[in-house]
Amino acid sequence: MIKSRFFGPLYLVFWLGFLLLVLMFIGDQLKAHHPWMAAAVSVGAVLFVLIHQYVVYRHHHYGTCSEIRLSDEGICELETKRRVIRLHVNEIRSVRFSPESGESCKSYTIRHQGGKLAVNEEMTAFADFLSRLKALNPAVDLTSFPADTWPGRTDA
Repeated sequence: MIKSRFFGPLYLVFWLGFLLLVLMFIGDQLKAHHPWMAAAVSVGAVLFVLIHQYVVYRHHHYGTCSEIRLSDEGICELETKRRVIRLHVNEIRSVRFSPESGESCKSYTIRHQGGKLAVNEEMTAFADFLSRLKALNPAVDLTSFPADTWPGRTDA
C-alpha cells in the first residue's frame, strides 16, 4: 500500500465506494432493460478503478526522490527511478516537512521552480543535505521543520 498523506487507506475505500455506487445506481436501471449494458458498465467501472490505482502508484513510485547529490558549486541532482533532475540550489524554493499523523507517515517535499518532488523518508544524511542547502541558498524556506529536527539550523 502507498504510504503518503493523500494516498492513505481511506483513498482506496473512497474508490471502492465510488465503484459500488456506480454499480448500484447505473447497474440496476440498465439490468432491467439492457443486461449486456449493465455488464459493460460494471466492467468499465472496475477497469477505471484499477487503471486509476495503477497510474497513482506509478506516479508516486517513480516520482519519489531516492537519492540527492549536492556539490560544493551548488549543483543539486535529485534522482528518481525515472530520471535525474539537475538544479542549481537557487532554483530550490523550499523543503517542506509534514509530520506523522494518524493515517500518514512523515514526509518531505522539495519545491523548485519546475515543480515539486517527494523525498523518500528513509534517505540517509538528509539532515546534512538540509544544512548544506541552507548554507548554499540562505533564501530556501525550511520553516516547516521543527527546531530540533536537524542540526545546524539557525532560523526558527
